[in-house]
Amino acid sequence: MCDSECVIYGFFQPDYETLKKRHPKIATNFLEALSRTLGSLTDHLTGSLEEQIGISESKKIILNALRELH
Repeated sequence: MCDSECVIYGFFQPDYETLKKRHPKIATNFLEALSRTLGSLTDHLTGSLEEQIGISESKKIILNALRELH
């Protein structure tokens, strides 16, 4: 859910597989950049949650979200 207008880009598994076959170094760089971005977003989200609802409650939310990903 967004509070304002946004643009969503899709990069799907078949797109990545094609990139990996044609340009393996670019594919590796892409995954590294994605990993750094997701880590940064997770840190930001965790910090915001801790400020708003406390450390123990924020940890519960993060753990539940991670469980849902699997």
